[in-house]
Amino acid sequence: MATYSRVTIVPSDGVCIVDGATASGVDMTSLPADLHAVQWYGTWGEEEYIDLDTRKMRDNVRITSFDAYAAVLVSASEQLQAQAEPPPEA
Repeated sequence: MATYSRVTIVPSDGVCIVDGATASGVDMTSLPADLHAVQWYGTWGEEEYIDLDTRKMRDNVRITSFDAYAAVLVSASEQLQAQAEPPPEA
């Protein structure tokens, strides 16, 4: 997997921000329903969980691997690459 210095994933919005570039409409159905957001800082990160009944923040879990989010990053990266490509000449 590529190295990213800063990633934010917000499953409820389908948004993945990778090093400042935003991909929206990213498929995140594989992620847990109570996962509110993921913040990645290059070598470590945090998973932020929410109580599904009260919609209040429950807890944050520190992570040292981003492998669980590889599919989300691939989808977001493909979208960002497509956005960056110049349109075909007419």
